[in-house]
Amino acid sequence: MASPPVGLDITSSALVAVTLKRKGKHYTVAARAESPLTPGIVVDGEVHDADALGAAIKAFWTEHGIKDKTVAIGVANQRCITRVIEKVRIKGNKKQLREAISFDVAEHLPIPLEEAVWDFHTVDRWKSEDTGAEMERHVVVMVYRESVERYRDAITAAGLKVARIDLAAFALMRAGLPAVKLALLAEEADDDPVVALLDVGPTSTNVVISRGDVCELNRIVGFGRQHFTQTLVEQFGWESADATRVSGEAGITPLGGMETPGDPYADARRIMQFVADQFAQEIRTSFDYYTHSSGGVNRVGRVVIAGEGSLLRGIEHRFAHELGVPVSILDASPRLDPASVEELGLAHARFGTAIGLAMEEAA
Repeated sequence: MASPPVGLDITSSALVAVTLKRKGKHYTVAARAESPLTPGIVVDGEVHDADALGAAIKAFWTEHGIKDKTVAIGVANQRCITRVIEKVRIKGNKKQLREAISFDVAEHLPIPLEEAVWDFHTVDRWKSEDTGAEMERHVVVMVYRESVERYRDAITAAGLKVARIDLAAFALMRAGLPAVKLALLAEEADDDPVVALLDVGPTSTNVVISRGDVCELNRIVGFGRQHFTQTLVEQFGWESADATRVSGEAGITPLGGMETPGDPYADARRIMQFVADQFAQEIRTSFDYYTHSSGGVNRVGRVVIAGEGSLLRGIEHRFAHELGVPVSILDASPRLDPASVEELGLAHARFGTAIGLAMEEAA
């Protein structure tokens, strides 16, 4: 059996890779690696210099001794569009269905078809109570062709082969949703809540809202891990490296959950709590938009945090307080064997998107 592709998460500040091996119903983490990426090569999910990115990936492969040459990458930027389209069921092959959906795509999605790469996945079928017609629900993903081709060019320049260019949102769902479902079973919850997954990167956050395993909203919010660092720089006049170190050591909540007299990080922590509250309000705007677009019917009931921001101690507690819903750090352990969970340790959620990309199942 061929090995799953290497999951390669490309952010504006880092390359993050995970190699998985299938082990029954679970995966084993065969390798994981992370290296910084020179600023400006990738900005807000868009490749600005494909040649430089290709060179960086090639050096990354050599540095970490990664043997596999096939990769799956995720795309997440402002030019990725996700829509749910409901249609009367078309009884035919996939080509005929794609032709039928293309008319809806051309009419309702904002990217001209000739400039786009798009695909769809049928996620539900049911019979209309009003008309008796058989209905289908399709998730459509659309992105500018140029955006995808720049990623492909970079991978090719690195001497690697693209197995799949995925929507990063789907990878995040594959890695993060199973643990939420197990938690709901343990709580004997009556309904599956709408789940928001937040991949907090250096300068932006990939917001994914899922209902019934369907990605119903995917948008990029311009708020990320570096906002904490930058605010500390502005408030205290520190160097960026010192601010980054202090933000990690201070956390948003203190060790043990209680402030202690003479805590050297108390002032910095108060600043970080203020930033976290602003961040949560920015996220709430996306949640409100989602609820409004559903006619007020659907509301986010749980939140899962991944990416660089998940490493800020206590961010989940601060978000839970501000958003008024349960918030947890991404846990991919239901899909991984125990040894891999132990190996990933506290950095577990940092690799969330890369783990989802490396899984064999396509969204």
